[in-house]
Amino acid sequence: MQDDEEIKNGELIFAELETYLDNAKKIVIEQHQLMTLNHIQEELLFHALERIIMRIQCS
Repeated sequence: MQDDEEIKNGELIFAELETYLDNAKKIVIEQHQLMTLNHIQEELLFHALERIIMRIQCS
């Protein structure tokens, strides 16, 4: 059974992740509207986000 501290830490992590992903989505939408392809073509950034999403989906 999880204790209160562990649950609180988990909630903070999820809140931080949600904020990060919301901000990332806003940036992607903005860059898409501006057709700023150089940002989206940054392979390291794209693949890092892709790995995060795949890990979440697999868990």
